[in-house]
Amino acid sequence: MAEEMKIDDKRVELQTAPLTLVVPSVSCSTQKTEYLQRVEINVQTAMYHVERTQTFHQRTAHWLAEVFGQDGDYTPEATRQGSTGMQSLAGFFDLSLKLRAMGIPMVLKYPESFLHPGAQVVIADFLAKEIIRPLDT
Repeated sequence: MAEEMKIDDKRVELQTAPLTLVVPSVSCSTQKTEYLQRVEINVQTAMYHVERTQTFHQRTAHWLAEVFGQDGDYTPEATRQGSTGMQSLAGFFDLSLKLRAMGIPMVLKYPESFLHPGAQVVIADFLAKEIIRPLDT
């Protein structure tokens, strides 16, 4: 499948799959990248979502427990009192699950921000089990 993205002011066609990793080279790290056919979820979007959401998707608490432990309180209210990493990840998980349920394509930009490397590994499991696998069924 092909879709367009914009790098600075130039439109570029990109061949995409259920999971497409776009990694800019060091020489283009200052370029502005826009995904024209996807909703971008970045740290600011994720934090904004957590600050305002009243309910989480039914699977959000499960994934937060995978990262932060089974004994936590993973409601939106409790998550807002947690660390920046918890709030950010809750926003990434919840918003991507909700968009996925509506069939809206998305791009996750730096979902590993503010997390310990051990916690970052869970993001790959989340993508494989919740975002990519449902596209194949």
